[in-house]
Amino acid sequence: ILRVELARGWAMAWRVEHFRDAEGVLISTAGDRGLRTSGLSWNTDWRASDHLLLRVELRHLRDAAAVYPRGKDARSDGATSLLGSIALEF
Repeated sequence: ILRVELARGWAMAWRVEHFRDAEGVLISTAGDRGLRTSGLSWNTDWRASDHLLLRVELRHLRDAAAVYPRGKDARSDGATSLLGSIALEF
């Protein structure tokens, strides 16, 4: 993880991830090789107050096999998502 503070309350981070579940214990796939996924993500955080954090994240995951749903009946070897989250601290 590489995280950079941009200004007071603002930060960006980049991550490289790898996940392997060859036996399909946590995530089952249509194939017999399990899940071997790598990914890149980028997020921007804004700490609106001491108890509130807002995040926007762009993530791309890729697998050697077509394990990600694409439409009704198709599968793809990659998936990209744009997410937003709100974190409240108590």
